[in-house]
Amino acid sequence: MARRVPVRLVAGLLLVAVFWPLYWTLESAWSEDVFFPLWVGYILIADGLVLMRTGTSPMSARPLLLLALFPVSSAYWALYELANHVIGNWHYVAPARHGRLYWDVVQAVTYSTVIPVLWETAELFLSLPRLRGLRGRRLEVPGAGLLPLAGVAAVVLALVLPRQAFPLLWFAPFLLLDPLNRRAGRPSLLGRAAEGRWGTIAAVALAGPTAGFFWELWNGGAAGYHWVYTIPWFDGAPHLFRMPLAGYLGYPPFAASTYALCASLFGESIAARPGLNSRDTPPSKGAEMFALTFSEYGDPSVLQVTEVPEPHAGPGQVRIAVRTAGVNPVDWKIRAGHMKDVFPIELPAIPGMDVAGVVDEVGEGVEGVSVGDEVFGSGNGVSAQYAVLDHFTAKPASMRWAEAAALPVPAETSLRALDLVGPPTAGQTLLIDGGAGGVGTVAAQFAIADGVHVIGTASESNHDLLRSLGVVPTTYGPGLKERVAALAPRGVDFAFDTAGKGSVKELIEIVGDPGKVITIADFSAGQYGVLVTGAGTHPQRFDALPKAAKLYEEGKLVIPIDSEFPLAEAPKAHERSEGGHLSGKIVLTVSQS
Repeated sequence: MARRVPVRLVAGLLLVAVFWPLYWTLESAWSEDVFFPLWVGYILIADGLVLMRTGTSPMSARPLLLLALFPVSSAYWALYELANHVIGNWHYVAPARHGRLYWDVVQAVTYSTVIPVLWETAELFLSLPRLRGLRGRRLEVPGAGLLPLAGVAAVVLALVLPRQAFPLLWFAPFLLLDPLNRRAGRPSLLGRAAEGRWGTIAAVALAGPTAGFFWELWNGGAAGYHWVYTIPWFDGAPHLFRMPLAGYLGYPPFAASTYALCASLFGESIAARPGLNSRDTPPSKGAEMFALTFSEYGDPSVLQVTEVPEPHAGPGQVRIAVRTAGVNPVDWKIRAGHMKDVFPIELPAIPGMDVAGVVDEVGEGVEGVSVGDEVFGSGNGVSAQYAVLDHFTAKPASMRWAEAAALPVPAETSLRALDLVGPPTAGQTLLIDGGAGGVGTVAAQFAIADGVHVIGTASESNHDLLRSLGVVPTTYGPGLKERVAALAPRGVDFAFDTAGKGSVKELIEIVGDPGKVITIADFSAGQYGVLVTGAGTHPQRFDALPKAAKLYEEGKLVIPIDSEFPLAEAPKAHERSEGGHLSGKIVLTVSQS
């Protein structure tokens, strides 16, 4: 399935395409106004790439925090500008200015992008799974008291002996703040080094010179506003653009200092998403992955993309790199706490049961599948980068990823329910209340493939969908018995309630026998003699998976997709599911690098 290109990525490319040439060609005072939109373009590009690769990004997961970083960045860089009045490492060359106040405002706005640029660049590096899960030797880290003193000494030396000690200025905030962050339990690079977790450290270290390369590239070609370096020791040394090559060594400690500042100001808020903003907790066995989680019961807002330990395939299982994950009504019912008495779970939890992806681990005793095979199936907690499956089957080559993830629960539920209530056979009539949903559409097509006449209830907007599947549509609600009688003069043999909207009594009247009515959504219906099937009430029918794949290949099964959402927008997907009136299945897309 083709990945959707985020709008922000396209917008960023357009900004860079417009303002890069302008910055290199404008010689007037207006050239100083061009730098800000150029860097906004960079931020949008980086954020869009992170979103495509991981399913989340700073802009998606923490938009208010990202905005807050802009004014913080202005104040942060102003401190370096003040220090530069003493050390004199750079000065600005600009055409006739609009006035000192205007210049100060433009400077503040321009350098408000520094911290967001570093954050987005680090996130981009952390979208590489090998880097994100990088583990190594644990570093012996000095106590929290010694290093802050070294930070204070570094500031003093840089200001007192600027020509000799100016490089210490880039290390000083890190030495001051990071040990204190570690001691206070906030995100800390030293804390990660002590635990042997080097992924974030490497990403921050790489983000500095990467962002620095573009700062110096764009500055190097500027025709108007730019800055020039006058750095002791390196006046005659080789340069890359206008920066001495050795000067790039200052970017990693500057990035580390920036991380320490953000962790001091925002604490775990900077550490609540995959990558740079991942929780600074003790290492678990193996690498980590991003996953959709909730730590408390509640509305869709409790869903967050966080970092959790990767699962691994055990005997009889496979692990897949997830491409898509289905959203079923049971997912939001569990998340909301509606099922905690009958289906208790341990929090934090990962929602989702339906999934499709590429096999990357094969457990002991599993035959007929190899690493690299495309499969779909069922598991627990599958809305993540990786998922372990107990039940799966090969995905037909022509089946879209979204369709594959839409199938498992509807297929298993449909086959189980139809066989329990009947099963209906050729020439009989089946009424499905809630015919346009994920289960209703699959159950209808299973029955139609066996020669059963199917009537389905749905809102009028979904009647064309039902007709396209071979289902005779009607509306739900009062008067259903009369409407169905007009459509099936010889009567209805079986009824299947997938909606749980209180229609059970009327379904019994229509069929004439409560034993021929089954529901998966009205758990009070048993008092009327109706069959109720759900999680754990009857043996599950995972033979439905290969059956569904075969019908799809034969052109006898269509899988309607109501909507698709990136993993980071899972709250919207759950809201959509809770709202009902769907025309098919909701699917989450999970980008893999």
